[in-house]
Amino acid sequence: MLDFIRNYWQKINPNYRGIVLFVIVLFASNYFWEFSVYGDEIENTVSVTFFGIDVSPLFGRAVLWFSYATHILLGFWEIPHILVNNMIGFCNGNSMSVVSGCTAIKQFFIAFCIIAFSRGSLKHKLWYTPCVLVLLVEFNVLRLTILSVVVRNYVDLFNLFHAHIMKYMFYAFILVLWYIWDEYLRLKLL
Repeated sequence: MLDFIRNYWQKINPNYRGIVLFVIVLFASNYFWEFSVYGDEIENTVSVTFFGIDVSPLFGRAVLWFSYATHILLGFWEIPHILVNNMIGFCNGNSMSVVSGCTAIKQFFIAFCIIAFSRGSLKHKLWYTPCVLVLLVEFNVLRLTILSVVVRNYVDLFNLFHAHIMKYMFYAFILVLWYIWDEYLRLKLL
């Protein structure tokens, strides 16, 4: 089996090997997450488990942190709102709750795996990976803030933005960060 994989890998154009590896690691890490973590995608869940171990406190703290960070950015943009625990409410009666799935911990894990299994030196991955995670945290706060504004002004468009536009923008951002690594930094830092 390993000979088959090795032979097939050698047949792939070297220019496309990074892309193939990206896709394989993306799907493998997503499958691993779906297999090992339960409760993070369920609204109003009280527990999140990793192979049966309760990791709810980690997700709970992340929910509160992202709620507060979104509250800060909404205040910076001078958008009137109120924050109660993990719920962001607006004076028109619309509100949005930040839940476990909003923390993007799954996407952080996937991005970590993509960089960890990408080509390049470990020495440079050790500084680039935390940079990627910080950028993803900032992107997630921006994503939640934009979703809050959509809830406030265009509540009918929330599902479109939440389930499609912002979700795919998040994965596109991960792709861009990987591309910067694979096409620019990895080659210059050899």
